[in-house]
Amino acid sequence: MSARDELGKLLFTLPVSDRAAETAPEIMRLCDEAAEAMLDAGYRRPRTITTEEELDALPNGSVVLSQVYRHYLNGMDISFQRWEDGLWHRGARSTDTHPDNFLPVTVLHEPTP
Repeated sequence: MSARDELGKLLFTLPVSDRAAETAPEIMRLCDEAAEAMLDAGYRRPRTITTEEELDALPNGSVVLSQVYRHYLNGMDISFQRWEDGLWHRGARSTDTHPDNFLPVTVLHEPTP
């Protein structure tokens, strides 16, 4: 299933009027158009990475948000960036952090080559 079809179906399942059965084809067409516009605007489903191998495949400059590593005072999720040394650094800290400490992650940014 394409990303457009997936988004279109998601939009279609949102609550609609009681006349949805009569107008389903038109509503689905509008949902597909909205999905296409969202994709054209740059929307991409957030990608989750669970293994070191997947993390190593990301290019330098990538930014991820840990799903388990949180700030000890307020519980805020912590981001990590892959620097030019190929290692993952927490926020702007100069020391690196091993992926065992912060996987799984959601990819926030992948630089284009």
